Amino acid sequence: MTVIRQEEAKQEEEKEQEFFGKLEYTLDYNFTENQLIVGVLQAQDLPAMDIGGTSDPYVKVYMLPDKKKKFETKVQRKNLCPVFNETFVFKTPFNDLAGQTLVLQVFDFDRFGKHDVIGEINIPMNSVDLGQPIHEWKDLLGGQKEEKVQVLITVYDYDKLGSNDAIGKCWIGYGASGVGLRHWSDMLANPRRPIAQWHTLLPEEEVDAALKAPIR
Repeated sequence: MTVIRQEEAKQEEEKEQEFFGKLEYTLDYNFTENQLIVGVLQAQDLPAMDIGGTSDPYVKVYMLPDKKKKFETKVQRKNLCPVFNETFVFKTPFNDLAGQTLVLQVFDFDRFGKHDVIGEINIPMNSVDLGQPIHEWKDLLGGQKEEKVQVLITVYDYDKLGSNDAIGKCWIGYGASGVGLRHWSDMLANPRRPIAQWHTLLPEEEVDAALKAPIR
């Protein structure tokens, strides 16, 4: 198994001890219309990201692993306890939700530079009961930066006298697709919890070619 990049455990522990504020949100599912309805209500005690001791927060809402549809709230200028009161709708069949994770990511808007991640909440949809509306507060966790981590697993046919031949490979993490990306997303959404997943071995040449191709 090859790990191309790995975060230091000490840095992760320090990140978990920090406080990034909290977010109030609602979840509801319309079984008639196949709609997941996400309400972003307000945030409290956000850290100051700007020199003036304040932040310009907004919330980005999307689903993993697809990220096909993204929503954003309006920016609340110079506010560490912003009220959003905005609702977003994902049209997704109920049976497809189990393999997805809802991400609520709070950013500090910067007109002239890159928007900084303040914190985020990851909600695996297979961990919530959508049979009734959900309304709760959750602490924001340190935002996941786009770490270019790739885990490659190669299965070999052992040969005592000659070279070991590769039977196949699987690819998990940054740039992967399908099961490889979903497994990685589930792992990020469930820190310190083992996540098991079957993977189909692919020809070594196919995986190597995909690794060399530009990642969109």
